[in-house]
Amino acid sequence: MKRIRLKEDAFPVNDPEAYKAYPHLRKLFNKLYVSQTQNIRCGKMNQVPKKFPVFVKPIVNLQGSNKDCYVVKSLYEFKKFMHRKELFWSEFLTGKEKSSDIFMLNGNIVFKMTYVIKIADDDNFLEDYKRIYGNNYPVPEKLLMWTKKYYNNHTGIINIQYRGDKIFETSPRPDYGGTYIEMTGNQTLIDAVHKLYSDRMWLPNQPIKIKKFYEFQVIGRSPFLTTLPNTLIDRILSQHCVTFKELYDDYGEGKKIIYAFFSENKYVGLNAKYLIEKMIHNFNICWLIIILSIILIILKSNIKYKAVVLALSVIIIYRSIILHRQKNLTKEYSKTLGFF
Repeated sequence: MKRIRLKEDAFPVNDPEAYKAYPHLRKLFNKLYVSQTQNIRCGKMNQVPKKFPVFVKPIVNLQGSNKDCYVVKSLYEFKKFMHRKELFWSEFLTGKEKSSDIFMLNGNIVFKMTYVIKIADDDNFLEDYKRIYGNNYPVPEKLLMWTKKYYNNHTGIINIQYRGDKIFETSPRPDYGGTYIEMTGNQTLIDAVHKLYSDRMWLPNQPIKIKKFYEFQVIGRSPFLTTLPNTLIDRILSQHCVTFKELYDDYGEGKKIIYAFFSENKYVGLNAKYLIEKMIHNFNICWLIIILSIILIILKSNIKYKAVVLALSVIIIYRSIILHRQKNLTKEYSKTLGFF
C-alpha cells in the first residue's frame, strides 16, 4: 500500500491541538453536552440512571483512547463510580460503531470518509479492524444535519463517532491524526486537504474514489509483560504483504492495543493480526513460567544469602524486560503501556 504524507502542522491532528486551535468549539469536546444536544439519555454521576446497562466515561478527555470508559450493568457497579465528578453516564448505544471524517467548507459538507468498526469479541471498546470507505458510504442524514448545525461556518475536517444515528463523540480534527487519509494513497485527496486548510477552497471537480482497504489493530491481552522483537513482527507482516505498522495506544477492559497496520485484504490482515496476538500472548506466558521457575528454584535451594540472590534475580529479570520493551516499543511508549 502507498502512503502519501500530509504536511506537518497543516492542521490539528489530535484533540489537544484542536482544542487550542478552535476555542469557539470547545463545548463540543464535552461529551455530556454532545449527548444532551441529541436527547440521548444521560446525566452526571450524582444522577442515577433508571435503566442499565449504561456507558460511563469522562466528560472531557483530550488524551484520546478509551481510558476510564466502562460498561456498567447494574446499580451496584454504578455506585462505585458515583464519587468521580469528571465522569458522566449515557444510555447504552446499540448498533455497529462507525467513525466519519467530514470535510467542510464554510459549513457545507464537500466530502466524507467513513470507517466501519468491528469491535473485538472479548471487549466492549477495542477494535479488531476498520473498513475504510469513501464519500459514497451513507451517513445518516440526522447526523449530517447535526454536524452542519454545530459546526456552522466551519472549514476543515471534523470527526464524528456514532452508533446508529447518535453521536457519542466529536472533534474538529480527522480520525487517527489523518492517517486514514494518507493511507488512501490518493494524491488528489491529499492536495485537496492542503488547499482546504491553506486557501479555504475545495478544488476537485471529479469524484474522489477511495480504494478498498482495512486497518487492523493488534491487541495485547493479560498477562502482558513485553512484546515480540520488532524484527519478528516485521517478518510476519512482510510475509502477509504488509509493509506499514506503527505503535497505537488505546485502552480496553484489561487489554490494550499495541500496534496498528493496514492491508487491502481483510482475511490476510486478520490472519496476520491473530498470529501476532497469539505469539505475543504465548511469549508472555513463557516469560512468566521462566520467572516463576527461577524464583522457585532459588526458594527451594540451600544457598547462602537466599534473600539477596532472590532480590538480585528479580532486579535482573525486571531490568531485562524493561530494556526489551524500550528497544521494541520505544522508551516513552513502554511507560505508557505499563503491565497488565
